[in-house]
Amino acid sequence: MRLKEVLILFLMSGSVAASSIQLQLGPYHGETTYQIGGRIDANDLSIPFHFPVSELRFPMDVIVAKVDVDMLIYEKINFKLSAIHNLNRNSGFLEDSDWLSSNSKNPDIFSKSDATVDLWEINVKSQYRLTKNYWTGIGLMASQRAFAASNVTQIYPNDPSKPPITKSGKVITYSHSQLTPFWEFGIDQPLKDKLSMQIEYGYSPYVWVSDRDDHLLRSKLATGSLIGQSYQWKFGLTYPLSENLSGNLSYVYQNMTATGRQSQSRYQDTSEGPKGPIAELDQRSLSEHWALTMGMTYQFKRATSNTPESDLMIQESSPKITPIIALDHRVPLNHWKAATGPLIELHSNRGTVGLGYFSGQNQVDVVSAGRYTSLPIYGIWNTPVSKWLTLELGGGYSINHNDIDIKASSRLDQLGYLNADEQISSSPFILIGVQVAAPKSQQKVSYGIRYSYQEPTITARSQSYRYQDKIKIAQIEAMIRVQY
Repeated sequence: MRLKEVLILFLMSGSVAASSIQLQLGPYHGETTYQIGGRIDANDLSIPFHFPVSELRFPMDVIVAKVDVDMLIYEKINFKLSAIHNLNRNSGFLEDSDWLSSNSKNPDIFSKSDATVDLWEINVKSQYRLTKNYWTGIGLMASQRAFAASNVTQIYPNDPSKPPITKSGKVITYSHSQLTPFWEFGIDQPLKDKLSMQIEYGYSPYVWVSDRDDHLLRSKLATGSLIGQSYQWKFGLTYPLSENLSGNLSYVYQNMTATGRQSQSRYQDTSEGPKGPIAELDQRSLSEHWALTMGMTYQFKRATSNTPESDLMIQESSPKITPIIALDHRVPLNHWKAATGPLIELHSNRGTVGLGYFSGQNQVDVVSAGRYTSLPIYGIWNTPVSKWLTLELGGGYSINHNDIDIKASSRLDQLGYLNADEQISSSPFILIGVQVAAPKSQQKVSYGIRYSYQEPTITARSQSYRYQDKIKIAQIEAMIRVQY
């Protein structure tokens, strides 16, 4: 069953119970890119090659329509479904670049084609309201992008003596499917004169990507299977126009990176070779886009709760141990680049225990290009200084993992360091911090800053090389914590 058929069936069965429905229109801009190269396996041989050998950029310059259906299913729990589809198909120019050697700065072969796209994106998620103005949620996003390219013009930037080649008609079809489970944290903040602002951050540590590229002129088929990460920021403004109708403006930015392997084959004999398998090689998929949409929201009925509004902030008999959800932005001072992730904590007046998840890019110094993942488990001793200020002292254990970048790995292979790997060990850490209660939150919301320090061991190795040393990682964290 196709994505749009699932959406139609859901709306037919669920619209009666909908709390609100939102319709929006606006530009959707960005691109979906894939790169191939690195380790090439063909005819029982494994050949180290540069990365990328080839890169294809598929444009996403279209106008989209977006539909959101929101249902209150139990007190502070909402169920939401949204769908996006493009209204026009012409999306820009496909750019295809090939580098015949690692020494070429400019592509040796470059082509442009007219591109069209058929886009479907569906989000299903459940949200839990932590307080009146803060919420968290989990969901699943499925997207499908079907591109077609026609009327290609190919040039040779490094050899101007070669004449351009043009070919009319369809030359490439490409489909990109993505399945993304995600976690979200959101703020709904009243501003002035009934105007309110919404800020959301979503993160997925595992994204499943599959793609299919058919080079029609060469009878060549390439299929990829990849795993990666993604994140999303959303900023919105809402203004009520009547009791049931409000106007809204939304800006959404999404970023996804995934790596895996691509399999190539020919589905008929050509001048390039016989029908059958060709090779397997490394692949990286990149997707970055933004959408600016505006529209209207119609409220079928006011979302009410059995819990009085004042109790959304604080209950009369609060438990001694309270759970906390936090959005934490970490800025490492060395080796790692900044990353945003969730914290889950159990809090009492004197102590806090917690668990976090962070993933970001490496700084290229002692550590090679790549991506790190950090899972901190920690305990904190709380020292209240005043009603609004709390000092923190604690520590824990950080479970660390490192994935070396495909381009760095292929470069090391070419230099003779075959099957190179680089890991950062798990290690204990210490931290100090301060938490400040947010105004008018009855101490249910706090803003905090923490400093942490650890000394893990970096181990770099290949078939002919091994290096090991201690590194120092210091981090500053800024966070919003919400008790519920």
